[in-house]
Amino acid sequence: MDLVHAKKERCLNTFHMRCLRKTVGITRKDRVTNEEVHKRAGMPSLYALLKQRRLRWLANVHRTEPSRMPRQVLLVEVALTKSPVGQPSLRFKDCAKRDMAEFNIDRRY
Repeated sequence: MDLVHAKKERCLNTFHMRCLRKTVGITRKDRVTNEEVHKRAGMPSLYALLKQRRLRWLANVHRTEPSRMPRQVLLVEVALTKSPVGQPSLRFKDCAKRDMAEFNIDRRY
């Protein structure tokens, strides 16, 4: 599963909002907030959908046998010999931990 970076998340969210606005029949000239568009469409935000899918995949991996490759890859820590300059990019594991903390899910799950 690919990690969706913040810039890509914003691009996906822009496309998602454009599609929702067209579906509901709201134009930008109507000056309706994104939250109101979500309410009228009956859809959660794209960020909530991404978190939900990430946690669902994590639960599926957790239920697999420890010998399976996805579970081994998720649990392994890779030692980097040389760190890149700047803030390190978030791994899937880091995003999943953040999502679990946000929803008060035990990390040992």
